[in-house]
Amino acid sequence: MQINYSLNIEDLKAFQIYALNKNAAVKKVNLFNYLFIFIISYWQLLYAILFSDFLRDFNLTFFLVYFVSGTLTFGFVLAFSKAISYFIRQYTINSVVNKHRDGDGVLGEHLIRFDEDYLVEATDVNETRHSWKGVDRIEENQDYIFIYTSPVNAHIIPKRFFASEESADGFFNEAKRLNEFAETKFSPSYLASNL
Repeated sequence: MQINYSLNIEDLKAFQIYALNKNAAVKKVNLFNYLFIFIISYWQLLYAILFSDFLRDFNLTFFLVYFVSGTLTFGFVLAFSKAISYFIRQYTINSVVNKHRDGDGVLGEHLIRFDEDYLVEATDVNETRHSWKGVDRIEENQDYIFIYTSPVNAHIIPKRFFASEESADGFFNEAKRLNEFAETKFSPSYLASNL
């Protein structure tokens, strides 16, 4: 099974966005950020509830003032934080993908071929061969198939180059099958077999 395709800058950006959205560390930082913004926004209300007689001598006016000011602060700071995060993210992605040029082995024409033991990728400048056992994971989204050859590097295969959605599904399923089969199959390394 094989596919010929071409990668452009937008494909690389799509992969970077996908990888960032799946990154557990980024998710933890975002969660901490939301918690921090919440505490900063509602500190007056939290302080009044936890460290004063506010609940015993409840005053609806003060509660509404604290709540409304906290909510306005939360909305403003969250929007500002999201905007800053967006610009940092875009700058980072652009700085990574803009280092590539057409025909450098990343951008341009690619061929991916499967056989029972290896995943082969060929471009104008290189040819790589990965044992299916060495494939870290295989994922997909609506527009791409990602075959990870390490925790952070992947072959990016745009689904637009398949003849149909069914052929893209078949390609993805075959890659998963070969990768899962390799996990159960014993194959001594090249070095060990030449001793």
